[in-house]
Amino acid sequence: MSLKKNWYLAGFTLLEMLLSVAIIAAITVFSFPAIGLLQSGGDLDSAFYTTLSALRQAQTYSQGIKNDSSWGIRFDAGNIVIFKGANFLDRDVAQDQILLLPESIIPSGLNEIVFSKLLGQPQNAGVISFTALNGETKNINLNAFGAMDY
Repeated sequence: MSLKKNWYLAGFTLLEMLLSVAIIAAITVFSFPAIGLLQSGGDLDSAFYTTLSALRQAQTYSQGIKNDSSWGIRFDAGNIVIFKGANFLDRDVAQDQILLLPESIIPSGLNEIVFSKLLGQPQNAGVISFTALNGETKNINLNAFGAMDY
């Protein structure tokens, strides 16, 4: 009987195991910031496209004179509220549609936009800006005729 070990019975040494764990830990530590940047960009896109959709929906409802009323949107505590009425305070609360915005995104600029019946023109034109935690921004420009440029 030979005293030589068979290669398939040999295991890993402690040094090899520690080196493997160290490499996996380093990869993990360096990947977290990259994952955060990707998440931040995804949140920014989500807020941007959700707002575009809400604007178009409110404008379409106003142009179609849905429920014989004008419609609008308002940014309210991390949400977008699509509402029926001439302004947010006098709205028909039963018709509210609430869309969530990611918590990591800060909207600024126009806070409330109401579209006129039939023509769908906004009562106020301007810019809606979204800022992510990493400083990246996206803007929606709303002109006096209701066209959205981004």
